[in-house]
Amino acid sequence: MFLNHINDGKDYLDFEVKFPDLLVADDWLNDPRIKNRMFMANKQRVFLDGKVIIIGGWFSGNFSTEKKPTYIGEAVDGSFIILFEKNETDPLFKWRGVITELPSNTKKIINYESSRALRLGVGNLNTGTNYEEYDRAPSVNMWLGRSWIENEHEELYFLVESREMLDEVATYYGLPVPYDDEMKVVLDNNLQSIRFKSYDLNNEGEGNFVAVVVASITFVNDTATTLKLYETTRWNE
Repeated sequence: MFLNHINDGKDYLDFEVKFPDLLVADDWLNDPRIKNRMFMANKQRVFLDGKVIIIGGWFSGNFSTEKKPTYIGEAVDGSFIILFEKNETDPLFKWRGVITELPSNTKKIINYESSRALRLGVGNLNTGTNYEEYDRAPSVNMWLGRSWIENEHEELYFLVESREMLDEVATYYGLPVPYDDEMKVVLDNNLQSIRFKSYDLNNEGEGNFVAVVVASITFVNDTATTLKLYETTRWNE
């Protein structure tokens, strides 16, 4: 079982589970090892203090139209699961998260909004804010957006351009770096491999898109409390 803390976790197939003969099988969609299971297309991991704290991703029903794609994750320690659902209140971030705390099954909503800078870069939309009223680390060149849980905390997301930048952010806020030794190598040598998406943020055209690697600062009562790094990997890379 890949996802250990959701009821149907056995139905979600991590793309790191390899079946060498699948691609040559004539009817691989009906292979009993994957039939009726959700195949991972994109995988997300969230790093805090050098440890993975959340794992999940985008799952498709065997790349068919029989099942709608699912965006789901869970805390590694089993404290909660999160399901992302459609929400049209933001021009770019068209989702919200429904967090279910375990074992109480208490639910919370995490809301998302894109920044003015990201809206300009992606959709030429001159709306929103760049969060100037927050304590923003000066080494960050682009703030991507914000999420929040009412009466609990806010999280500001920013574009990671290098491992050195991430280190400078950690120093500014007096927080530990989020990555471990293995992720440090990735940050130094293959930053693009953990991108969330790629966008033409500099208006330089195809072939010059910016790899949007995401990190975040969590604020509780205006105080920075955690620095996280978000890794996205893909089944076909």
